[in-house]
Formats: sequence, structure tokens, C-alpha cells
Amino acid sequence: MTYRLEDIGRTIEEALPITTFPAERGLRLEIAGVEASLELAIGQEFTVFADSWHEHFAIRDELMAFLHDLVCGVLQVVVTYQGSRAVAYQIVETGNGAVKIRSSGGALLWPWWRQRNEVVLSYKAAERGEREASQRVAAPGA
Repeated sequence: MTYRLEDIGRTIEEALPITTFPAERGLRLEIAGVEASLELAIGQEFTVFADSWHEHFAIRDELMAFLHDLVCGVLQVVVTYQGSRAVAYQIVETGNGAVKIRSSGGALLWPWWRQRNEVVLSYKAAERGEREASQRVAAPGA
């Protein structure tokens, strides 16, 4: 099935607290209350990506379920760095006090001699009241 960027963008915006904008490789996804944005490429599959990780989806429903869980805080992304280079990532589900790795990926070669650290990225959208408060503060002349 072929999807149009405009249709996918509209579907995402109607269902989730995400604003979409045209980008070089597809759509830029801005999540309410989250500084970092994501990008979505559409080809034979859907690919959501950031600077240090990416995730592939075969069908639209899988994409929408992933984005839903990401903005609701069910999923987090754990990125492993060697020095300043991202070398691995895990998509982690944190529900009911248990941690479940949904997927992972990484580089085949990395600077193993550099210090290793992990960064947890949360894309949880701001609660509605928090979004409204931040919009009131940011509004010019308010």
C-alpha cells in the first residue's frame, strides 16, 4: 500500500499530541513538551529516527502504536555511547515495574577504548495542563 505524507501527518496529528512538518526525508515530528524532534521516512516501510537511533515498521498500525507508547511514556530509548559516539540503542518498555526490551540495534565497530555511558531518552508528551501552561507562558503579549 502506498501512503501519502500528508495523510500520514494528518493521521498522526489527529491521534497524538504530535505536530508534523515537511522534512528532507519525510516528516519532522514534534512532540508536545519535548525539545528533541523525530523524523519519519516513508518508503517500503515506515522509519522513525533521531540522531542516535531508528526504528522500522512494516504497517501504519505498528507505527501508530509505537508513537502512542512513546508519547505516553510507556517506551523509552536507551542509547549507549562510547566517548561521544552513539554505538547502540534499546527501545525499552517500562510498565508495571518491569523492564522489557522491545528492540535494539547498534554499530558493528565502535571505539571500544573510550569511556562507555548510557543516556535514557524520554519522548513522553507533556500532560495537557502542562502544555496549556507552557503555551500561555510562551504566548506573546500574555
